[in-house]
Amino acid sequence: MKMIFKIAWRNIWRNKRRSIITISSIFCAVFFAVFARSFQIGVYDKMISNMVGMYTGYLQIHQDGYWEEQSIENSFIPDDSLRLSLQNQSNINAYNERLESFALSASEELTKGVMVMGIQFEKEDELMDLSSKMTAGKFPSDTSNTLVLSEGLADYYKLNIGDSLILLGQGYHGTTANGIYPIEGILKLPMPNLNDRVVCFQLQQPKNFMLHLAELLQWYYKLVNPKN
Repeated sequence: MKMIFKIAWRNIWRNKRRSIITISSIFCAVFFAVFARSFQIGVYDKMISNMVGMYTGYLQIHQDGYWEEQSIENSFIPDDSLRLSLQNQSNINAYNERLESFALSASEELTKGVMVMGIQFEKEDELMDLSSKMTAGKFPSDTSNTLVLSEGLADYYKLNIGDSLILLGQGYHGTTANGIYPIEGILKLPMPNLNDRVVCFQLQQPKNFMLHLAELLQWYYKLVNPKN
C-alpha cells in the first residue's frame, strides 16, 4: 500500500504544470459550486423570511373550515388556556390576533374594494416590523377610532393624515357594516397587492365595524427557529 501511494504521488508531480492546472480546476469548480448553492439557499431563506415576516407568519390557527371558506362566519373565540399554552412555547418568538374581512371603501367619487385588518399594532410590529414601514403619521391608540392606510390606497384616493375614508361591508351574520374613519397613519407595504388595498385598525375597531364583538378569524406566529 505504501509503495502504491509513493508511486501515485510521484506520478502526480511528474508533470507539475499538468497537475497544478488539474488541481486548480477541480478546486475552482468545487468552490464555485458550493458558493452558488450556499447563495441560492440564503436567497431562498431570505425570501421566505421576508414573506413570513411581512404578512403570513410561520403558523396560523383558524376555525375548522376557514381555509376552505374564508368568511367572517368561520371565526372562533380564543380562550385563556390557548394563550397560556402559546406563551409557554419557547420556539414562538411572537404572536398576534387578527381579524380580516373585505369592505368597499369610498372617498369623494372614487370607490375600491379593500382588505380590512384588525390588529394589535404593538404586537403586529414584532411580526411585520410595521414601524419601519410607516411613511406618515403614527399607530392609533388602543381606544382610537382611526385607521392606518396603505400608501397605494392613499395615493389612489389622494388622502393624507387627518382625512377620512368611508367603509361599507358585511358584518357578522349578514348585518350591514359601515362607518367613516379618520386616517392617522400611512403605511408602505413591500407587496404591491397589499400596498394597494389594506386598511388597518386597532383590533377592537373592526370588531365593532363588523358587529363581531368577541370572535377572531386568525392567529399568526413568528418562530424563533423555524427550521426546528
